[in-house]
Amino acid sequence: MEDIAAIVGERIKELRNKKAWTQEQLAEYADLHVSYIIALEKGRKNASVNVIYRIANAFDISLMDFFDMDEKNHGRDSQDMEKDQKEKNIERLIREYTKRIMSEMDSSEI
Repeated sequence: MEDIAAIVGERIKELRNKKAWTQEQLAEYADLHVSYIIALEKGRKNASVNVIYRIANAFDISLMDFFDMDEKNHGRDSQDMEKDQKEKNIERLIREYTKRIMSEMDSSEI
């Protein structure tokens, strides 16, 4: 099992690179020292929940999105994931209404 500090560090680096930010920019946006960002990305420091919250806010993502380590969601922003969730909800509603209509049609044929 991989070290949690290394996993968090990789995630920070992934999100920072996605934004094309330097470590200095992330440090500024999250109000942290650049040496701390470097240590986090290298897995040398354990980030507190408060620090992760500040970093997630800098990236304009939720804590849930920060910790979303699902392979299918890597490299995707929260707007893409929200769109996918809306599409899933629409598909679910269509299935439910289709079942309801089929049931009503079946009962009216009797």
